[in-house]
Amino acid sequence: MRAFLSIKFWGDDRNRDEVEGVCGVLEALGIETFCFRRDAERFGEIEFTPSEMMRETLKEIDRSDLLVAHVGDWPIGVGVEAGYARGRGKSVVCICPTKKKVANTVSGLAAATVVYEDLEDLAMKMRDVLAEIGAQP
Repeated sequence: MRAFLSIKFWGDDRNRDEVEGVCGVLEALGIETFCFRRDAERFGEIEFTPSEMMRETLKEIDRSDLLVAHVGDWPIGVGVEAGYARGRGKSVVCICPTKKKVANTVSGLAAATVVYEDLEDLAMKMRDVLAEIGAQP
């Protein structure tokens, strides 16, 4: 089982800990993860043109079984990626910290939405959601 993590990226990588934390939760559940900012761009070490970025992003979504969409920051890119994944027949799971507001557009096409307090809470809830949607590692 492979999951593509779709999350808003910031030029200063202010959410790097969150990216690595969410990937760590999924990996602890036995799911291989891919996050473009972490795995392709290596947190800014490698640069892509916009067209290269989208080409590689779509290729990685195609290689994945599941898309996990972090919907707390209302990023347009997450919506594009989630819509593409859903159109390709992939399951989409939205995740959102309790301190943020869930983006309705993306959550409307998701198999499930997980609102979580912290990474431990996310791990417990994701285990249940993955079982419910049949996305077991």
